[in-house]
Amino acid sequence: MPPGADIGIASAQARAFVGMAGSVLERSNADGFRLCAHQFYDGDGKKRERYLAGPVGTPETDAMARALRLAIADSKAAATSLRLLGREGFSLVDAKTYATLASLCNHGVFQAGGCASVPMPTVCS
Repeated sequence: MPPGADIGIASAQARAFVGMAGSVLERSNADGFRLCAHQFYDGDGKKRERYLAGPVGTPETDAMARALRLAIADSKAAATSLRLLGREGFSLVDAKTYATLASLCNHGVFQAGGCASVPMPTVCS
């Protein structure tokens, strides 16, 4: 990926992850219904899981899982670049500050363009 490409990818996404990007899992409930879930750590470092779509194997569920997996991969690529920038002396925010900014962005506070200038990894809505 060329330098700066991850910033363009992140700013093109619809929503910012408030915590760690996490992963997409397949789960089954007590009735045997197979579904996709998004497991992640929130801004406070607590492990969370949310229903994504189901049943597994339908075109809609597979598309949603694929889109979230791509957003997670983009987020991890951006995190790698951000770590490198931090090592070179650039200022980075701590996890709680990032979670606050991501939440504000997700609620439209930066609709005039401020969100696009901050490389925040994001998820589909």
